[in-house]
Amino acid sequence: MALLDYWAIFIEVKEFKPSLSIQQMRDGLYLSPNVKLSGFPSMAYIESEQLAKEYLKACVPVFEKRYKHGYEAEVQKHSASKHKSVVSRIERDSAIIRERIKTCNFAPNKKVEIA
Repeated sequence: MALLDYWAIFIEVKEFKPSLSIQQMRDGLYLSPNVKLSGFPSMAYIESEQLAKEYLKACVPVFEKRYKHGYEAEVQKHSASKHKSVVSRIERDSAIIRERIKTCNFAPNKKVEIA
């Protein structure tokens, strides 16, 4: 079966809440489409490296406010089977991210409307 590439944003936080330390040690921390730090299962599946970099750049002010300069972030390439659930997840997460960038809505508790 052919593989499908997608991108994710890996975050390493130097100082954090205890709840994040367990997650960071176990799976690592990733950025979700809702601007929250999450584990691997809830990370954003992003359709292109360019969109991932744009999302990361747009989220820098949020990270600076939350973690000062005590974090590192990088865009990582991942691959998965071309199963319809993976394709759907990439499309949904990427749509949420594009809308967040378009509306400058990076508050995790404020959902975005996608068509």
